[in-house]
Formats: sequence, structure tokens, C-alpha cells
Amino acid sequence: VSAALPDAPLLAQWLRERRRAYRLPAGQAGQAGGGKVTLRVPQRGHAVDLLRLAQENARAALAAKLLAVEGGMAAAGRLQQLLGLRRLPRRIEAFDISNLAADQAVGSCVVWENDRFLTDEFRHFRIKQSEGPDDFGMMAEIVRRRYAPRTDVGAIHESPSPQPPDLILIDGGKGQLSAAGNALRQLGLGEAEMIGLAKARGEKFERVFLPDETDPIELPPLDPATHLLQRIRDEAHRFAITYHRKLRGKALVASVLDEIPGLGAVRKRALLRHFGSLARLRHATREEIEAVQGVPNGVARLVFDSLHRL
Repeated sequence: VSAALPDAPLLAQWLRERRRAYRLPAGQAGQAGGGKVTLRVPQRGHAVDLLRLAQENARAALAAKLLAVEGGMAAAGRLQQLLGLRRLPRRIEAFDISNLAADQAVGSCVVWENDRFLTDEFRHFRIKQSEGPDDFGMMAEIVRRRYAPRTDVGAIHESPSPQPPDLILIDGGKGQLSAAGNALRQLGLGEAEMIGLAKARGEKFERVFLPDETDPIELPPLDPATHLLQRIRDEAHRFAITYHRKLRGKALVASVLDEIPGLGAVRKRALLRHFGSLARLRHATREEIEAVQGVPNGVARLVFDSLHRL
């Protein structure tokens, strides 16, 4: 092995450590560990064929990934050309508002960088300051909260705010774009490049709004730059809608709990403490609800029936 694989001892040690750190599902404890790892380099037969197939698959996967990244960055370059951006938009942050039925309004921020979404950097925002269907105020709020300096409680220093990306994408037209721009200027970030993306009512073409331009730019529908903006905008929309529905579902279940006779604050807390969340309570069986200490069977049946009428 050492001749065909010079780093075999080091690789075996790393695999042994990874094996030790691996955790099996509950009930299988003790079967995982840092047991001996043996590396073999096949020289003939079926094992060699499997090794070659694995190598070919790895090369194909890498080539596909590099091609996708190259295509994404080509689309970013095309976007820079179409809109006259100062720099190549390698990192784009997109903002969207979900305000269905004018309650539980939320905002979202998604991050695209080098042709992939950085899901760990996605952010949700529950709207705090705006009241009623004020899309402009809501957009200004979430942009301000995204880039405003954050102060640690009890600390004497401020943690730095995230720097504006190469391009900020606002889901909306001139009004939303203007509101977001005002928020950035209040933070001293007025130089950040920002665009709005929206369709005219009844139109199929996407239009891009620029801060200092009166008329929007109509994007070619089949252009890679158009597809890139649509993809990022749609992800921001999906992320906001998902969070909005989650909050509305919790509020709906909570309101139903408030209306159940005999289910006061103490019993409601007992149920939520037992199940851990409204979602788990909603999916519990009647017998599971009846088993909660401090909740009479009659009240438990009312809870079960009420939740399953939703």
C-alpha cells in the first residue's frame, strides 16, 4: 500500500478519527468507535473495475460542478454588462417581503455567491415597526436590520455589521428600491449597488429598476442574466413564504387553543411543555394528549377534536 499510496498511514489515521467521531442513531451506541482502518489498493479483478468507475464518477461530478460555477459567473458577467454595474456581482443578497392577509408580516434575505446559495447565511425577519400593508416601510426595516451595526449587550464595543455585497437585489419596483436606498443611506452605506426586480402588471418580461434612473430596463427573457436574477429572487420569495406560513400556522393553532373551554393558561403550558411545540401537539394522538399530567381526559378530547378541525 505504501508504494501505491504514500500517505496511507496519515489517511488511515484521519479515517480512524472520523470513525470515532461518527455517532450512530439512538439504540446503537457502542457499535461506533475508532477501530482499525485498513487501506488496500486493488491490483486486479472486480475491485480494480470498481475503483476505476469511482474515479470516473468523481471526475464527472467535479467537471459538472466547475461547469455550473463557470456558467453562473458567466451569467453574473452578463448581468454586469447589461446593467452597467461597477463590479462583477460575485455575491448577491436578495430581499423579499411576505405580507399575506396583512398579518404575520415577515422579510427574508438570501445570499448567492459564486453560483451557489449560502443557506447558512439566509436570514428571516419578523416585521416590528411597520403597521398595516406598508411594503415600503417593511422593506426599509429589513434592509436596515440586515446592515445596521449590532451592539453586544453589556459590551463596550460594537460588533461590525455585514458589509453590503457586490449587489443588493430588492424584490419590487421603484418604491421598494427607494425605501431600501434610504435605509442604506441612513447607515452610511449609500454607495452600495442595488437594483429592484419586478414585472409590470400583465407583462411577462422582467424589469430592472436602478436607483438613479426613471425608466426601468427590460431584460431579455432568455438571457442568462435574467435567469440568474429570477433564480435568486424566487429563492428569496420561497424563503419568506415558508417562514410566513409557519408563523401563521402557529398563530392559528394558538388561537384555537385559546377558544377551548377548560383549557386555561396552566393547562396550555403543560401541553406545550410536554410536546415541545404547537406542531407536535397538533400531530399528537388523542391518547397522547390524554396522557399529559394535569389535563383531564375531557379537555384532552376537546383539544384533539379542535386541532383536527383545522
